[in-house]
Amino acid sequence: MFIEVWSDVVCPYCYLGNAQLDAALGAFDHASDVVIVPRAFELDPGMSREGTMSAGELVAAKYRQPRHQVDQTHLRLGEAANELGLEWNIDDARPTNTFDAHRLIEIARRENLAREASSRLHQAYFAEGALVSNIDTLVELAHEIGLTNPELIRDPSVGATEVREDEDRARQLGIQGVPAFVFDERFLVSGAQGVEGLLSALEQVYNLSVSS
Repeated sequence: MFIEVWSDVVCPYCYLGNAQLDAALGAFDHASDVVIVPRAFELDPGMSREGTMSAGELVAAKYRQPRHQVDQTHLRLGEAANELGLEWNIDDARPTNTFDAHRLIEIARRENLAREASSRLHQAYFAEGALVSNIDTLVELAHEIGLTNPELIRDPSVGATEVREDEDRARQLGIQGVPAFVFDERFLVSGAQGVEGLLSALEQVYNLSVSS
């Protein structure tokens, strides 16, 4: 089974959704037959790289919500993250442009470390307050996950075409929000569906593949 996961490294629902998928795979009898492929999606391609606005301020401004309402949403998301064993420190998160972060995932793909890169970037953003648009930070993260040449990320052309191709495919598939899980290039599941929801999807797709 082949599962492509479109997500953004600053998307809280993607942070949860990827962890939910991992947990679902842990309860799936045929997990060894599953290949997970991260795909790039930018929630805000025009976002500044400065990281000067807090996550709470950004969401309140973008969706015109009262700040207390945003804080309550973040509190609920944090509780869900903790239940999945994830670290959560949204108050220190620094919303920023994620194009280069996605390039890092593409570079990591060449060494079969794309999922490790995606997971590390999510943790850096949501737990550590890292500025994931900063090239020096990305070099450090590339080194941490064991990439052969972490300095590749400094070349803005490396991985850029692949990121754009992922985003183009997302548009072709009608993906407008993330996370989005595409099973065997045929079945789309949108949103953080929870462990049980994703486990059900795994079982349904597997049974269809076996019976066809």
